[in-house]
Amino acid sequence: MAEVLITLGIIGIVAAMTLPVAIRHYNKRVTEVRLEHFYSLMNQAITAAEVKYGDKAYWPEMKLESATYEDNLEWVDTYITPFIKVLKKEECFAKTVCLTLINGSRVRINRDNFTFYPKANPTEDIRGKTCFEFIFAPNNEHFPLAKDKGVEPYVGSYFGGDNDLYTNATYGCTGEKVACDEYSGSNKNKYCTKIIQMNGWKIPDDYPFRF
Repeated sequence: MAEVLITLGIIGIVAAMTLPVAIRHYNKRVTEVRLEHFYSLMNQAITAAEVKYGDKAYWPEMKLESATYEDNLEWVDTYITPFIKVLKKEECFAKTVCLTLINGSRVRINRDNFTFYPKANPTEDIRGKTCFEFIFAPNNEHFPLAKDKGVEPYVGSYFGGDNDLYTNATYGCTGEKVACDEYSGSNKNKYCTKIIQMNGWKIPDDYPFRF
């Protein structure tokens, strides 16, 4: 009996040591897979919409300062939702449209801004960890790496150089804890998505957040 208890105790200790690592690895892998899937899904939708509505460069743009939820919803229901499967559609932060996807992830759309949540209801609110920024700017000269393309990782004023993705004073993936719904304050960690994409949709070892 004593030997059984000792064995069970050892198993418990080993499990306590390895379980957190296994959970972190699982969370990291889910984030990677869902980021890549989201990127593919959105661009497939945009490609399909182009067949019906023509070149995306000529689709109507949104005026951020005056857009209503109804404006955003009309755009989303024209160019996105007819071409993907959605579990739920609702109004969320700052008059944006939130779509819950069939794999349990969520995206908040404000026409040119797509904020992606690998898990629809994350336990934390941290940009670059529980949400990731994308941009749709096919005809915007201020986003050179997104111009003439579909939904791309948010690149802002980035013009190349891996180090800038981490150190950029405005958008750098620094690891600071910035809320996903932060619009009026810090833009930190918006480049985090680009770092993961450039690493083949795998979170690199030097990434500032741990999962």
